[in-house]
Amino acid sequence: MRNEDGATDTQTVVIGVVADPGVSTELARRLVERLPERLSSHVGAGVTWRVELASHMLYLDDSNQPTILDDGKTLEDRGWDQMVALTELPLRRDGRPLVFEVNTSERTSWISIPALGAFRLSTLLLRTIAAVIYCVSQRKELVLQTSDTARKGRVSILARDQLRGVPGRDEQAESGSIRVGGSRFRLLTGMVRINRPWRLLGSLDRVFAAAAATGAFGVFYASVWNMADTLSILRLAMINVGAIAALVGWLILHNGLWERSPRRGGKTRQPRLYNATTVVSLFVGVSCLYALLFVVAFLGALTIISSEYLESVLNHPVSFVEYLKIAWMASSLGTIAGALGSNFESEADVKRVAYGRRQLERF
Repeated sequence: MRNEDGATDTQTVVIGVVADPGVSTELARRLVERLPERLSSHVGAGVTWRVELASHMLYLDDSNQPTILDDGKTLEDRGWDQMVALTELPLRRDGRPLVFEVNTSERTSWISIPALGAFRLSTLLLRTIAAVIYCVSQRKELVLQTSDTARKGRVSILARDQLRGVPGRDEQAESGSIRVGGSRFRLLTGMVRINRPWRLLGSLDRVFAAAAATGAFGVFYASVWNMADTLSILRLAMINVGAIAALVGWLILHNGLWERSPRRGGKTRQPRLYNATTVVSLFVGVSCLYALLFVVAFLGALTIISSEYLESVLNHPVSFVEYLKIAWMASSLGTIAGALGSNFESEADVKRVAYGRRQLERF
């Protein structure tokens, strides 16, 4: 810590926030301006907090230990009192996910953004950064508490009510360090959030073109109308899920997205986690594509098929329900046909949709 302008009564604490390029850096940029006020209110009043942001690729070494920077510079060389690293990588200790790890002696901290989950990410990240900074600032009086709240999935750190709400399942303290374990479900949903699967809509245009062309067939042909009219809502829903699953499965198999364990020639140490993330990410992305296709098919059916003609074909009065069923069936047929369109997408394009930046680098 240094005195500002040489004064002895006001301390200036400089926090270096190092973030992975991509989502981590985007989140950090939004929080940097809010962080000094948060620290002044909840960590150290009477201290001038200054936050500096750097965007660098962060790595895990061969022993799966975090390596913050490899340029040989110390905190003093950078003019920082503490360093907080934000990564999209899933951190683990003894096979369990970590929300964050703090090394109080080296004044460095790691935060795994995916472990915070998929919702209220900016709020949770701001609280977690404040929490790890407090851990280092008060390292001489480091006291951990485990409460009923912690067992329910939220952790209270260092008896500071202001820092409640940081997600975690338990805490573990060792000499000079503190670790907070996370939930596997939060980690999975957080990795899906980092992947931003809704980008599939704007990336796989050939898939959508093939799906839309086949969906149009369902809107124009009376045989599809009759089939949709005779199917129950449950059966249409089953066809819906099956169509999405078929396209997801084809995208994974055709583009080699399924990862193997090291024992079977794979490179990743967490194949189950990454495979689950891939499946859920693509399922969300294809579901978004399906929803768009459904809207297009429904509007097309309303525009093209007159109610009088539809009644003459189905031999009973019609309402919006019949139009919805036609659109539903046409969308399912189109989604299955989208697998054909995926053959014309490059493998690199599909992987950019299925993976976040850090996951993509593993290939």
